[in-house]
Amino acid sequence: LLKQWLRDLAEPLIPTELYEEAIKIAKSIKDEDPKLTKSVIDGFVTQLPALNQKVLEHICTLAGKIADLSSVNKMTYSNLAIVFAPGFLRNPSEDPAEMLENSKYETAFTNHLLQAVA
Repeated sequence: LLKQWLRDLAEPLIPTELYEEAIKIAKSIKDEDPKLTKSVIDGFVTQLPALNQKVLEHICTLAGKIADLSSVNKMTYSNLAIVFAPGFLRNPSEDPAEMLENSKYETAFTNHLLQAVA
């Protein structure tokens, strides 16, 4: 139900004008220092509208509680990112090749976002 609600939003949780920045962040973060990753993500989140920040905070808190039980439910942050990425980010491009290429970065960004904000 939550996933459907996110997909039905007129504007995605991460506004379209911030899409490219989110992809750049995902491409730049490898297995860096977690504190640095959190700092980068926190800086990104401050650019979101206040309402989007609040919604994101609540979803990430819920995701954290679900991920805490991943030994039972198998829903790790990586798996949760696969579920939530399409609702958080929408590629403005109509090019199928670009959409396919960016989908892995959308998931990676969402994974970092869920962990940093949770």
